[in-house]
Amino acid sequence: MKFNAGTNKCECKSGYTESGIDSCVLTTDYEQLNTEGFVQNVYNLITYHDIVNSQGRTGEPVTVESDVMSQFYFHSAIACKYHDDNQACQALMNLCILQLYNEQTLACLMFKNI
Repeated sequence: MKFNAGTNKCECKSGYTESGIDSCVLTTDYEQLNTEGFVQNVYNLITYHDIVNSQGRTGEPVTVESDVMSQFYFHSAIACKYHDDNQACQALMNLCILQLYNEQTLACLMFKNI
């Protein structure tokens, strides 16, 4: 990323796409990930099920936006899948763990796909 003094914002260089918080990935990698169905607006959401409230009853599921997912999902998914980066694969698996191994989430689906 580079800082654009005119807009007072950070921007990706040509050939890169913004992905998450202050992060850029190669546009070709991002488009490939999108073609395979691993780019959706829900990538950074975590849903917690079976939350016990103060009365000991299970409440409704709670969905929250995760800065951790926003920061790491795209880079980890792309580096693991297309660049054989072992650290990125470990990070992707850790994102799946944060989703409590829910195979309906993008992080877990992506890891399973690799």
